[in-house]
Amino acid sequence: MSAGPDITTGPGSSNPLLVNQLPIIPVVPVIPSNPTRSDYNDAARPVSERTLTIAGAGTLLPTIFGLDQTGAKITAMVEYNGNLVLRCEWCSGGIDSINALYMDDAVAPVSVTATHYDGSQVTADATLVAAYAARGKTYTDTLNGVCYSTLVVPPGLGNGFPRFVAEIKGKKIAQTSGGTPAYTQNGVWFIAWLITQRLGESINWASFTAAATASGDTMVGSPAEKKRILGLTLDNEQSVTQWISLLLGYTGCALWYDNGEWGITAETATYTAPFSVTEALMKDGEIDVQSRNVKNAPTVVRIWYTNTSAIPWREEYAEASLPGAGSTLPYLLSEVRMPAIQRYSHAYREAYEQLYDYQLGDLTASFITRDQGLKIMPGDVFPITHSIGFSAKPFRCVSMPEPVDAGRWRVQAREFDPAKYSTAVVTGPTFTDTSLPSPATPPTVTGLVLTEIVEAPGPGGTPSSSISATVTAVTWPFLSKYVWYAYDQAGNLIDEAETVGPSWRSIAFSAPRVVTVYCKARSTLAIASGYARASITLSGSTSSLTLLTSTRVFS
Repeated sequence: MSAGPDITTGPGSSNPLLVNQLPIIPVVPVIPSNPTRSDYNDAARPVSERTLTIAGAGTLLPTIFGLDQTGAKITAMVEYNGNLVLRCEWCSGGIDSINALYMDDAVAPVSVTATHYDGSQVTADATLVAAYAARGKTYTDTLNGVCYSTLVVPPGLGNGFPRFVAEIKGKKIAQTSGGTPAYTQNGVWFIAWLITQRLGESINWASFTAAATASGDTMVGSPAEKKRILGLTLDNEQSVTQWISLLLGYTGCALWYDNGEWGITAETATYTAPFSVTEALMKDGEIDVQSRNVKNAPTVVRIWYTNTSAIPWREEYAEASLPGAGSTLPYLLSEVRMPAIQRYSHAYREAYEQLYDYQLGDLTASFITRDQGLKIMPGDVFPITHSIGFSAKPFRCVSMPEPVDAGRWRVQAREFDPAKYSTAVVTGPTFTDTSLPSPATPPTVTGLVLTEIVEAPGPGGTPSSSISATVTAVTWPFLSKYVWYAYDQAGNLIDEAETVGPSWRSIAFSAPRVVTVYCKARSTLAIASGYARASITLSGSTSSLTLLTSTRVFS
């Protein structure tokens, strides 16, 4: 039994993006909008889940765009000539190639024989035919349209059942009208494939070509690299429009519909305005402007991405923050999981752009215009001049003009600022196995300062003092307590305590004497750090004797 159908198979020939809303025009397109943080996080699966080896019968076959790894979906298993023969299905067909095969988080041993199929095969695999024939069964499955591998695994390899992962160079996509499909990592062409192959709609090829160049293929930074390279596995059940919406976010593009075709515009720091909008073009000169409260906007954005530089691939993050976040500004964190991003530099640019989109795009505007407003499409930037205080202020259109009356269209736009876009190429940090410090290695305490506090005389009028001790506060997520010890000159422990904060007050000691204080940070695992050490000479005599004399006089 094979795995289930391709996960992107559409609902039929009808296009769910088109709905008959009003009789003003025949069809009003409902355009997928850019995704929210929840949309990204709900659709994201970490690479550790995507690469699980599972029993594949009845499971959905993912669709893979660009370069990505996927785990084996085992749909046939038979012993043949003392070896284990496996049929491992990977994804829907039409891919470029299987780039690499891994077994148990390492390159598959040379003793494992693999025969790969990209989905175009029309005959059954010879090894499976022979293996089933040896058991008196006829095997005829061609699995046309399915990318799979037949693996012959000799005994004695690894511990337990082997885990297999394939690195797939995904869908081949036509990038011109009637062109030959070819492998690409440009997300704009992923959108084109979904529209043409899953929705059966036409696209404006010129706009897709321009957007593919601006969004993904433009070289940025130093050393120069392509702005966006994506590897996306569609492996959970979402509608085609939801996947298109996610890809619009990944590519930084806006989709539009005009004259029976879908078009696309890349959002960049530069723009050419279709025309200027003035108060005279607005119905009754009215414009609705709203401002979002940026005080509640994130000051730190963290983008989780797939690090492909090691085997196995793993999840890591890049983050951008406003200057002063966590000190002069509140620490407001937004975490977004974008596994299709596969480079730290790309993840950093995305974090930067999302951060400053929150900070610089707080104004939205909505107005009703005449038919001239149909020149404005989603993604277009145009200046608005209005008596409320706008003088050629640029806004970006965020949705298709909406019909509200005969010859009247509502345009919705958001403030545009080129400062939000990044072309930086930031070298990734050196990551350890975890993004947090280890609870087994507390940091060393520093900055121990001791101050004498003269106390009332002890028994028999003996002078005495206590010690006020402070250390530099430890910033560490696994801190449990500060541990304090006080020793006399002979090395005898004379006081000890634990505190939650970085300060401590000892008991009163007879004076004069020399006291040495130690302080350590203790982790939640009860492991202590290197200590801070300082000594102090307690005098106590002058003040204590004065107090003693005063007490005797009053007595």
